Amino acid sequence: MKELNNLATKNQQDFIVTQLGEAFISQRKCAELCGVAQSTLNEFFRSNNLDVKQGITTENLSFSITHYARKGRTQAVHTLVLFAKAGAKAYIYHEAGLVLNAVKPVTTPPQERQIIDILKLATKELEMKELE
Repeated sequence: MKELNNLATKNQQDFIVTQLGEAFISQRKCAELCGVAQSTLNEFFRSNNLDVKQGITTENLSFSITHYARKGRTQAVHTLVLFAKAGAKAYIYHEAGLVLNAVKPVTTPPQERQIIDILKLATKELEMKELE
């Protein structure tokens, strides 16, 4: 996959989202979503003259999922249903003149979470002592 600044916050091995909003998926994950072996997917891309060495674009992902769904691959059909749900929201936003924005979730750093847990425990202990 492309060596870019990846904005993905989880599963960065399979997903890349760039600063410019480009999105890529790994060949391994695409094959999983299509319900085929990675070698089968690679042959599909080769036979369609598609270069996916740097990752699979959203267009090539949709193309491959649709191809295998038409061939009756159950996993590919399930993936298309998931795409339809997500795409429906994006379509409605677009038609309403709005932009669907990706926002990184705010997370508490591990050290702060530990401190919060310690404070909660200490608070519970104090409350218990007050009840005695």
